Amino acid sequence: MLIVPPIGWKVVSAGGPGGGYSFNMTAGSIVGVFFGYDTGTYGYAGSIDGEPVPGYTLGVCFSAPTVPVSVIGYNAEVPEIVGLDVWVNGVHMPGSTFSLDEGRTGSQFGDGTEFEEDNSYFIEFK
Repeated sequence: MLIVPPIGWKVVSAGGPGGGYSFNMTAGSIVGVFFGYDTGTYGYAGSIDGEPVPGYTLGVCFSAPTVPVSVIGYNAEVPEIVGLDVWVNGVHMPGSTFSLDEGRTGSQFGDGTEFEEDNSYFIEFK
């Protein structure tokens, strides 16, 4: 059955569970320095249960404990998430707003969040 909203109503997609876009990540070790998920930017490590933003491949989601900084990035412009913030296990990451930079979309935040190898995390963009 197709439900059509009345004229004038705005249709908004909520993305994944919890609002916005989300995924589960099991962190791996990236060259022994970073911990999280990488599809080949620095190495191949970790796993996710699905792409958080349909039609785009997540490039990296890792923390660098020695800095400390966490990075989530796409090697593409992903306008759907620009302006959204990152939440990890239900906790908002201050300063984590996604932005565009030279054809890439990313979030970098230094709140002390450290992903640990073999641990799982629920990550949301909202």
